Amino acid sequence: MKLGPLVAGVALGSVISGAAPALIALPPAVLILAAGIVAAMHVRASRSSLIALFTGAALGLALPQMPPENAGPVIARPVGRHPGGDLFALLDRIDRDPASVLGKRVSVSGEWTPPRGGRSAAVSRRIMTCCAADAIDVGFDVTPASPIALAAAGTRVRVSGALHATLRDGELRYELSAATLKRL
Repeated sequence: MKLGPLVAGVALGSVISGAAPALIALPPAVLILAAGIVAAMHVRASRSSLIALFTGAALGLALPQMPPENAGPVIARPVGRHPGGDLFALLDRIDRDPASVLGKRVSVSGEWTPPRGGRSAAVSRRIMTCCAADAIDVGFDVTPASPIALAAAGTRVRVSGALHATLRDGELRYELSAATLKRL
């Protein structure tokens, strides 16, 4: 079966049935013109071209006329069990009303990143929008009240400290200062 006439038939059938707007953004007139050009190129061709054109038209007529319904809102939750002092809840509170939490002592849980290469220590959680390729760590810088000897990055911890906002290299950073850590 010839592919050109089959595609032309699908385009014609989708325009006739009203399914074209649900499939692509091209106006139906453009689809009809393109299908007509493809069909005209194959009309002098064999009987199999005409069969492909009519088969495609039948397939196009069978296409749905409406795009699928939205599945509903996306609900994102951190995976697994998370003890009190949730990092994402604090970030939501900062978004809603930063004055209500800045300067206050707060507690969050997440993964520990020790200081290295001039960067502050941090407590964070990984978020993913679509797939592992777009995953990023979201969290807070940490200035401990006393030196911390957690050896391994990735240790699950609960950090309590005073929340402050600082501008560092043109970037707004949230920091837990005078912080204490507890392994989870």
